[in-house]
Amino acid sequence: MEFGLESMSAGRRHDLRRAAFGRLLEEILENRVLSFDAAAGRETAQLMAQRRRAGKPVDLRDAMIAGIARATRGTLATRNSRHFEAS
Repeated sequence: MEFGLESMSAGRRHDLRRAAFGRLLEEILENRVLSFDAAAGRETAQLMAQRRRAGKPVDLRDAMIAGIARATRGTLATRNSRHFEAS
């Protein structure tokens, strides 16, 4: 979403969308979005190395999502389970 906003031309429409996105982050998603921190980075690295050794490399973005879930002991819900098998 941020990329889309950065890609827009300056103007009223951009300003309105930027404000709406700011409200979304502050009011709706506050404390509901997990960060990619050092613990998630370690989990991501371990997962990527394990998958590579098994001959099943994983996309970095998917590994980062799985790393966050592992680091927070969370449950990962996805419709794309093939990318997260054995994660």
